[in-house]
Amino acid sequence: MAVEGTVVEVKRGEPVPAHVAVGDVVVVQPDHGGPKFGMPHAEVTVSSLSSEWPFPMCCSCVLPDRCTLDQGLCCYACWCSVCAHAEVADENGIHGLLRQKEWYKQCTAVCCAIWCTTLWCSSCFAWLWAPCIMTAYGTQVRDGVKRKWGLPDDEVCGPTFTTYLPAYFGLYCVPILFPNQAPCAAYQMLYFMKKQGAPAPECPCYKHVCVHCSPPVDGAAADKYQREVLKIGSNLRNMDDHSMEHIADDLHGDAQKGDLLKNQNTKDGETVTTTQPT
Repeated sequence: MAVEGTVVEVKRGEPVPAHVAVGDVVVVQPDHGGPKFGMPHAEVTVSSLSSEWPFPMCCSCVLPDRCTLDQGLCCYACWCSVCAHAEVADENGIHGLLRQKEWYKQCTAVCCAIWCTTLWCSSCFAWLWAPCIMTAYGTQVRDGVKRKWGLPDDEVCGPTFTTYLPAYFGLYCVPILFPNQAPCAAYQMLYFMKKQGAPAPECPCYKHVCVHCSPPVDGAAADKYQREVLKIGSNLRNMDDHSMEHIADDLHGDAQKGDLLKNQNTKDGETVTTTQPT
């Protein structure tokens, strides 16, 4: 990646310094305390000092008002989360494992690392460490995208790595606080890049299957699959009427504040807090 402006290093979890301007290069230290698995720090050229996500990340792949914005990208993010992250990384000039640049090489390197760890290591070691490779990779990509576009933190519970915690945290520890949100993060980033004018994903999975679930390109007629998917999406939004979004956003907000077990009732601008009966 060619360096065009001033190079600024951003420490773990810190925002981009105020003196950074568009065109400067920031070297981002991923916001996780685990092993890096040979992945370099994301080095990105700042494209915007302030942007906003198109929708909240948490559970975006299952909430009707969010997943139906582009069901093709949502399906792609769920089925091929590693490929989706790799394409986002490639579009933003972020290198992956072994400093690979092209999205298909990044995806291959991450998948091979996970498979090799699973096959060659003891079952206990593989179960613990193989998913952490995706945690390191996803954190690196997402931190790079946020610093490049001036996007706010929008994670499960604080640092970026909480979005990519291995699934066993959600299965065996606290499923409400720590579900694996990698597909939701991928979908949010893919949709953001689409709004920035990025081309459609190149993965065959998307080009030959998921594209039929996406809205037609401007000026193009919808095929029979797109018409059916758009009709399903419209029906889901009408049935839900934002109710699931409100519940998920309230729970997510309470979890981030540490008030998940609080029962709050708001009336006429006043918040009345009551404790749960024991």
